[in-house]
Amino acid sequence: RKMPRQLVLKSPCHTGRVRLLLKLYPGAKFVFVHRNPYEVFLSGAHMASTTYGWMFLQSPSDEDLQEYIFKQGEILHDEYFECRNNPKLLNDKNSAEVSFEELTKGTVKSMQEIYKKLGFDSFDPQVQSSYPMN
Repeated sequence: RKMPRQLVLKSPCHTGRVRLLLKLYPGAKFVFVHRNPYEVFLSGAHMASTTYGWMFLQSPSDEDLQEYIFKQGEILHDEYFECRNNPKLLNDKNSAEVSFEELTKGTVKSMQEIYKKLGFDSFDPQVQSSYPMN
């Protein structure tokens, strides 16, 4: 019998919601993708310039958006590391870390390592897995 597939969400804002997600989904597992902070800021600035305008009643200044991006990053970073330093929240059995560079240069290899570490289905085509190989 095949196991149900694992739901994987790429959502940086969930970095600050580990406690809530563990409360709602006690078996949740987490993958933290770390990246050059300058690239994170540029990515946040791009998202702000292309999507945030739809969420405001007034147009924020560039300075306000920059401050928002920095503050959001600080909150998410601090919350993640606070959870990571508490083994009751994040530990070797429910969390993994990978650099953005590793993930983009060797996606399959990185995902295989993450799957193995977190006990997800195998990538081996000989194993009866719920992961679609085709």
